[in-house]
Amino acid sequence: MHVAVFGGSLAPGQPGRLWIATESSGESPRNPKIEATPDLGLEVFSPWAPPKDPLCARAGSLELMARGHLGGVALHAKDDLGREGDWYGAIPIGAGAMHVLAPLSAGMGPLTISITSASARSLAYVELDDDAGRSEAVALPLAGEPPRADVTFHPRSNGRHFIVVSGEPDGATTIFGATRAIPIWIGPNAPCEADLAEVSAQSFPRFVALDGFVEKKSILAARRKRGRMIALGALALGSLLETLLLLRAAREGRKRLRRLQEAIIEGGEAPTPTSPRTFLDIVLVLMLSLLGFVLLFALVEWTSR
Repeated sequence: MHVAVFGGSLAPGQPGRLWIATESSGESPRNPKIEATPDLGLEVFSPWAPPKDPLCARAGSLELMARGHLGGVALHAKDDLGREGDWYGAIPIGAGAMHVLAPLSAGMGPLTISITSASARSLAYVELDDDAGRSEAVALPLAGEPPRADVTFHPRSNGRHFIVVSGEPDGATTIFGATRAIPIWIGPNAPCEADLAEVSAQSFPRFVALDGFVEKKSILAARRKRGRMIALGALALGSLLETLLLLRAAREGRKRLRRLQEAIIEGGEAPTPTSPRTFLDIVLVLMLSLLGFVLLFALVEWTSR
């Protein structure tokens, strides 16, 4: 059995068709019948139905309803010759995906699509894509209970298209999660739905036609570079400050040792270590204050985006 989910994934709460084609060694399956046993989180909305169109007799379908975000289904097939087969697999489910009602095929005139949000989203990003990329797009406000709205596109070319619906403006750049890409055929010679079900979209890349933030990016890059220079200057200042602190400690140690030696020679008590403020002490205090401001300014420049 070959299994394909129309649209690539199910939307929770909306029936989705599972197209199943059967093959066998030797004679082709004769009048196969398929029973579906879904896992918890899936339910059979309508049972297996054999193909009705003689031109599309390769596969039949059943409808599944997703009630959760994960689930699989076991299929058991048997034909009139008594041959049997089993299939089990996980069914892709788009968590949080919106419900899309669109025709399987349409002409070159207006194409109306209905979008319904299964959650509290009030905005849907809907676009019509062909093999060359995005043809039309709209940010569609949703209203009502549940939130829903209709959108009308005007296809400009024949052939395979995709209706991409997402809750994010860049959802079409990577088709996954709650983003859905529903195949649709524009124009004559529409293929069977089972054939369209085997077509899945991965992404619709974008190109930059006009970017008003280029100058802003260069300004931010200059600020980050300036921040790096300030940070390096702060490191140099910190190193100098550490050197001065070591020199001051060594000088104070020599002074204490000299006073202690004088006290021992004179036979008196060791003097209390007191030393008057010197110019070096003032420089150290100023450098410590300056270092704090430099590090703060470097942090602000470095984290600017």
